[in-house]
Amino acid sequence: MSNPADPTDLALMQRYAQGDVAAFESLLKRHETALWRFIVKTLRDAAAAEDVMQDTWITVTQQATRYVANAASAEQTAQFRSWLFTLARSRTIDHLRKQKPEVSTEDFQIRKAIG
Repeated sequence: MSNPADPTDLALMQRYAQGDVAAFESLLKRHETALWRFIVKTLRDAAAAEDVMQDTWITVTQQATRYVANAASAEQTAQFRSWLFTLARSRTIDHLRKQKPEVSTEDFQIRKAIG
């Protein structure tokens, strides 16, 4: 359970958007275990999960300013955690699409002859 004195995720994102790297590290520590479990459970591959985890956090760093700007407006309805997991889900789907097996010409000819 979190301490009421702890800064909110939004406050940490605001600080990070202003250049406070320690705020990002706090967000990472706060959410990394749950995010890791979500990604590895979906992919069932630790190496792939590491890549997706890294891509997700890179996206957080790239979109921090935009997230904070949206949070200040009426557009922001999702909490940081929801946004983070949505990013992870998108990166996971992207990874799975890249892993989609391709059919070789030989396989295609065999399937054509059989079918």
